[in-house]
Amino acid sequence: MHVFPRVEIEETEAPIASRGGVFNNETPDYLCAVSSFDTFKKMTAAKVRSFTQRKKLLAALKQTGSVIEELEGRMAKMEAVSEEEQALYDNAEALAEKYEWLAAEAEVSLWR
Repeated sequence: MHVFPRVEIEETEAPIASRGGVFNNETPDYLCAVSSFDTFKKMTAAKVRSFTQRKKLLAALKQTGSVIEELEGRMAKMEAVSEEEQALYDNAEALAEKYEWLAAEAEVSLWR
């Protein structure tokens, strides 16, 4: 008979680099959020070709926009934000403009 000691492993939050989404600076969501509008157009022309991919990117941009709004609300209440959240807030550019342009492109690609 083998007896093993009872071990409780505390779950820790995954490091930022291993998390997906807009806070990981290696994900496409983050790159699209922080790129300039011209670079965003070039990236989407090269990498986001199908209607489905464009819809997923639209959803990611919408989510990023809501995260930015949440951060603005927290900052207005003088609440602290993490370094990753601050970096996203500082570097996100023209999300509404990118969203509108991509939505128009998704409509056009649907009819091509």
